Amino acid sequence: MLTARIITQDLASPKLRAMLAELAPAARQAMLNRLGKALENQLKAHFVMRDAEGNKQGFPSQHFWSREVRDKTALREVTPDRATVGIDSAPFRQKVFGGVIRPGPGKKFLALPTRAEAYGVLPRANTIPGLFAVRVKSTGKAYLATRDGKALRVYWRLVTSVNQAPDPKALPPRAQLQAALDAIAEREIVRIAKP
Repeated sequence: MLTARIITQDLASPKLRAMLAELAPAARQAMLNRLGKALENQLKAHFVMRDAEGNKQGFPSQHFWSREVRDKTALREVTPDRATVGIDSAPFRQKVFGGVIRPGPGKKFLALPTRAEAYGVLPRANTIPGLFAVRVKSTGKAYLATRDGKALRVYWRLVTSVNQAPDPKALPPRAQLQAALDAIAEREIVRIAKP
């Protein structure tokens, strides 16, 4: 689980921290609950925007950002000292931090789609009849293809691993989140502190 924490010391200005320190624990917890919900909503809005960008290869969208990330983002815990928003998605963690992706247990290759009709489909699903493996001797590259008359129609490229770079837009800019949360915190503290 990737967890983003709202820690009041990190988000509030010294003035807001001083005001926050004067609040009773129940009032701090109520305010942090509202801040946590605000962060959850900002993250979800960001993921909706990412989903609208579509697939960078031009393949039909699998709605990764909505189904895999937005739907798994939620306010998890609120105390008088912090609110925790969690994103329960290993594939999203891969987007944030990047890294090497290898085949699962018992597998030798990852199958990377080369055509729209292969995107989001596993070769073992047998939705494309007549698939066979082809290795190009000169390059050593391997593919899964079908015969289209005398020509080959390649659907997947087979690789032993992929090194995925971190996606710099996976999360909204921290400064943007902090500015929005600071504004909400200031309004909340002023509202709570009014006699």
